[in-house]
Amino acid sequence: MSVYITNPTLFVKPSTTVTEGSLSQLVDLLKQLDLTTLIDLTYALLTKPEHCKLNELLAIWEIRLLLHVVTYDLKSAKIEGVNLINALYMRENSISIGAPMERQEVYPLPKNNDGIIQYGLLILMIRLKSTVDMNLVNEVYKLGYQIRLKNPDKLKLQNLSYYVMSILITTNGNWTLLNFTGSLIFQLSQNASINEIDKLFLSNVTALEFLVEKILGISPSKTEDVLNTFLLPETVSSVKYLFKTESLATIESVDQKDIISLLGLWELSNTYGAKIENNDFILHASEPLSEIDLCYQLIFRHWREDCSRVFCFEKEDSVVKKT
Repeated sequence: MSVYITNPTLFVKPSTTVTEGSLSQLVDLLKQLDLTTLIDLTYALLTKPEHCKLNELLAIWEIRLLLHVVTYDLKSAKIEGVNLINALYMRENSISIGAPMERQEVYPLPKNNDGIIQYGLLILMIRLKSTVDMNLVNEVYKLGYQIRLKNPDKLKLQNLSYYVMSILITTNGNWTLLNFTGSLIFQLSQNASINEIDKLFLSNVTALEFLVEKILGISPSKTEDVLNTFLLPETVSSVKYLFKTESLATIESVDQKDIISLLGLWELSNTYGAKIENNDFILHASEPLSEIDLCYQLIFRHWREDCSRVFCFEKEDSVVKKT
């Protein structure tokens, strides 16, 4: 398989400074915040894969694409993401690597029946290849269905819900989003034995419902007293952190990026176990970590600077104006 994903033609930016390296160097460069050299190092590792296992190569691909996103080079991320999808699809379907293929052709996402592609890379590839519209929502639902069949992971399924919400707010589906949040609140509220993970999800979705109502300019469906009975301290802390305010009730205006940033923060919290503490978004690293896992945690420092980037939206995707 490695010959499919290590072909130099997959890359927009060949390395100009690094010709070889190691996983430990990835960690060192992330610690030094030398992101340009770091991207070059991923190229060297991927095109000379002799010392990396298959799962490590796919992880390095994910790290490379994430680095493009956090350095605001979404164009390169999208091109290389599509190239990777094509390579993985060709591998899965035994298509000769030398077969002619139009540069702009986009193959379907691999079915991943062997489970070799991890969730993080799968969702990233969906975000990079897709136009932001309702067809993207369908792609996300398909991935959610696969997760439920194979290993129902509540946090991953919640993250997919956050992603659907971000798509709806980006495509001006505000009323659809309001209905979606209302439906989730009703379903979760009916569960008499709700667990802690779902309690926090219910709290977050309740806060989101309030913010969407503010965007729509309609009266809130819940009074402040009722709202406070739903909201957990973690939700309140995330709102205070992003809106620089004391409570939901004191927020004067909300725009699209506010919502997307809040959804991104909640996804990052689920993915990395990060928490708001003393008005800062903090990651408590678990030990010991593999070199790859440490890379992911170091990348978190860049996400927290702008949580809205998590969903890989471009500026032209935005249609919602500030109210």
